[in-house]
Amino acid sequence: MLRGMHRDRVADLGNGLGDYERAIGVLPGLIPAGRRDTLVAQMISSLRRIEYIQAIQRRSISTDRLDPQSRLFDPIKAAAYLGRRGNTNEAVWLTFVAAHFGKHRTDEWRLTANVMGSFGQGPTWTATQFGTNKPDFHAMLVRNEALLRDPRQSGRYSNHRQYQSKQPDHIFRTFDTFYDWLFSQGSFQSLLEHVHRNCGQEPTAGFDFMYRMLNGVSGFGRLANSIFLRC
Repeated sequence: MLRGMHRDRVADLGNGLGDYERAIGVLPGLIPAGRRDTLVAQMISSLRRIEYIQAIQRRSISTDRLDPQSRLFDPIKAAAYLGRRGNTNEAVWLTFVAAHFGKHRTDEWRLTANVMGSFGQGPTWTATQFGTNKPDFHAMLVRNEALLRDPRQSGRYSNHRQYQSKQPDHIFRTFDTFYDWLFSQGSFQSLLEHVHRNCGQEPTAGFDFMYRMLNGVSGFGRLANSIFLRC
């Protein structure tokens, strides 16, 4: 149940949708009423995610957040740490990893840490490490296939990613196709410049252009695309 500020937002967003419909006309996609409630809940979830990222940007971040062998490992906070230091490519890579595996309610980042840290054996699969050692990453997944199959040892995807496969080939393909997307123009900064050349500076058009570009990432999908771009 939403409380306090978030409960107030339910009313504000619901009233806003009502005002829009009175001015423009009924939105057929919001019938029956349950769909309206779902949309409002998703909008609040998006706002909370944005506020979480903004809060992280204001805080001090330990370097342990980057280490998948540490109990403090957190790819979102690690991405913020790297972004502050201008290491944009690695920050975006960690954001992708976080969006792909998600944070499980109980296991938290365990699955992410296991894959990124080679199940405690190293190396850590940064974008640079992955790009220069792709066969080794795939071999690491194959070696640990039995652990991946056991959620008690490997950890689990978050709820929104729960139907994703843990097969080594599938995980490798997702990482490989995202790496190709990230460096399709040489760097993330160059990719942004490519987006702006094609659709200008208007944020909505840029979001849509990048969203469609992400369709080439295997196993990512509509929801992961949106979560990644919102981060």
